[in-house]
Amino acid sequence: MNLSLKNQDLLRESPRIKFNKFLDWVRTPHVFLGLLLLVVLAYFVIAPFWEILKTTFVVHRIDVRRIPGSQAGDFTFFYWHRALISEMRINLFYKPLMNTLVVSAGYTALAMLVGIILAYLVVRTNIPFKKFIANTAIIPYIIPSWPMAMAWLTLVRSDVGSGGTPGIIQFVTGIALPNWIAYGPVPMIIILAINYFAYTYLLFAAALSTMDSQLEESAMMYGATKFTIFRRIILPLMFPALGSAFILTFSKGLGTFGVPAFLGIPRRYYVLSTILYAQMQNQRVAEGFVAAIAMVVLALILIYLNNRIIGARKQFTTMSGKATKSQPIDLGKWKNPIAVFVILFLLACSLLPVGLLFYQTLMARMGDYSFSNFTSHWWIGTDRSFMEGHIGILRNPRVWAATWNTIWLGLFTGLGSAALGVLLGYAISRGRGTKLALLLEQASFLPFLIPGIAFGGIYLSMSASRMGPFPPLYGTFFLLILVSTMKRLPNATRSGTSAMMQVGIELEEAAYMHGSSWVRAFKTILMPLTKSGFMAGFILTFIGTMKALSLIILLYTPSTIILPVMTFEYANRELRQMSDGIAVIVVIIVIFGTWLSRRMTGTDLSKGFGGGK
Repeated sequence: MNLSLKNQDLLRESPRIKFNKFLDWVRTPHVFLGLLLLVVLAYFVIAPFWEILKTTFVVHRIDVRRIPGSQAGDFTFFYWHRALISEMRINLFYKPLMNTLVVSAGYTALAMLVGIILAYLVVRTNIPFKKFIANTAIIPYIIPSWPMAMAWLTLVRSDVGSGGTPGIIQFVTGIALPNWIAYGPVPMIIILAINYFAYTYLLFAAALSTMDSQLEESAMMYGATKFTIFRRIILPLMFPALGSAFILTFSKGLGTFGVPAFLGIPRRYYVLSTILYAQMQNQRVAEGFVAAIAMVVLALILIYLNNRIIGARKQFTTMSGKATKSQPIDLGKWKNPIAVFVILFLLACSLLPVGLLFYQTLMARMGDYSFSNFTSHWWIGTDRSFMEGHIGILRNPRVWAATWNTIWLGLFTGLGSAALGVLLGYAISRGRGTKLALLLEQASFLPFLIPGIAFGGIYLSMSASRMGPFPPLYGTFFLLILVSTMKRLPNATRSGTSAMMQVGIELEEAAYMHGSSWVRAFKTILMPLTKSGFMAGFILTFIGTMKALSLIILLYTPSTIILPVMTFEYANRELRQMSDGIAVIVVIIVIFGTWLSRRMTGTDLSKGFGGGK
């Protein structure tokens, strides 16, 4: 009888017990922080993604007349019908989609080929100047892609059939290259491949450096050729690294805007990112977001296929418990010629574009590259009677204001994104295996899938009215910081998670046992131990923000303009000397910022990613 009453008391208390357990769970530091960060991500990442999708199914006020019997806010399939089924479908969607696939497949294949060859030469052969090659191979990625596109036009454009000014090749040789070399898919593929081959190089070199060369030597003893060994042994073992390189390369360029804008729009060769920009400029937001959703779906399909293919392979062992042996392959008499060719190729991909842009800024008149046409006006000139009253870049207060905007945007975004990345890394690493950690990880990765121009476009729509506790943000510098921080969050989160995974939980527990609060333990123990992850997140975010064009192109105002957008603006006004000069400044700032960050953190990219010494 007494036992029965006791059981009934326990049953009556069970809701209270459950509630107390729930409170204890919520009060756990990583859970409380994770829930708080999940709210932030839901509002600033998931909600914009949902807004992109919702916008394509809602009648907009500007389109009420085009949809008979409709009112603003009504549900509709009009925009999807117009993009996918109507007579406009070819120009609005299918042609840009095919152009996107052609360009993306082309530059990805070329970038991976270049990256694989470079990584193999540096890691597996006795090629000289390995350290120089390993470090120089990173520079094309550090340089923004759109200055490379501008340098390409400076070199190869012609005045035949376009009425434009000739490039350096035509001026020197008198040979007018066909327009398909200057504009369209071919130059876009070449420029994007140069800009993104670093992904394959870094990942393939890192994986290749852990592979035992005895596997190759055993195959050679049985008569296999070097090409057969490379095709049948090395490539299959490197499949996970190549899969990751493929995803990063394809996805990174899928929504790129600068190169297609400079090399495609002048000849009406549209890809999904540029058709999205054109639609946004024409106030056809919903049709533009159809293109944005298509880019997100393409990225998701690629990630899914990559996971299925790699997941189906049972083993990729390149290291075992035994000591590995790495014997470089002797290139023989070809060693020095190959090294010279590789160095010239890398210098052509890094120094040549910057040199061409700077050379263009010394021309008084476009298309005349003779010494008699040299001028310093575009840098230090003050004569307002020259070229529509434009004074030199270094004396132009508007350029200086944009320069400081760019630097401050990079610094604030880097600090904000790195701080969020460390906090997310703590919540994810301490809650590893829980649903909350999984949600945080997936939500923080979502901005990677949304093209920059689409991400900026939806923040443009959201910022026109109150955003919860925030007043309308359009036209403010804070909006640029906010959207840049959220867009760069995936890299910072992965850096923060990687750093936090290396810190044992017993250090925290020891601090709690001595009466320390979580805030104090985080400040005095975790932050000092994970400063490398914080700095890595800061560097990645800073460099990405300094190069940003597509993310900010729809959000800037005259007072918040940054250098990449100013370059695009001057190029559209045919003031190429001004746009090229500003592009040179951006490249210098990015390279100097990268060098300074490496010096401060002691990072050696060639060693950190498996490059040779």
